[in-house]
Amino acid sequence: MAELTQVWLVRNPTKDSLRQEIVHEWPVDRLPTLIIGTTVETWRAENTKLYTDEASATKDAKKRWEKMHGKGSWDKTDATQEVRTIIQRAERL
Repeated sequence: MAELTQVWLVRNPTKDSLRQEIVHEWPVDRLPTLIIGTTVETWRAENTKLYTDEASATKDAKKRWEKMHGKGSWDKTDATQEVRTIIQRAERL
């Protein structure tokens, strides 16, 4: 079996989340920093899950995203829309 060097992290979205914030790759050797920097309450509230493969993580993230934003919204969200979200966040600062 190959050495596990990365995992895929999935957490619940918020109305302002970007897709890459709810599903992203995380190096195994950096897991301690993730765990130490997150409280148990936050981990549970975000319903954080770790996956060993991207396909399973993306499937879970899509399900969570569409529960919040509506069926089909995962496939309709594009990079342009996500850039607009980033700009809106910056304007609120």
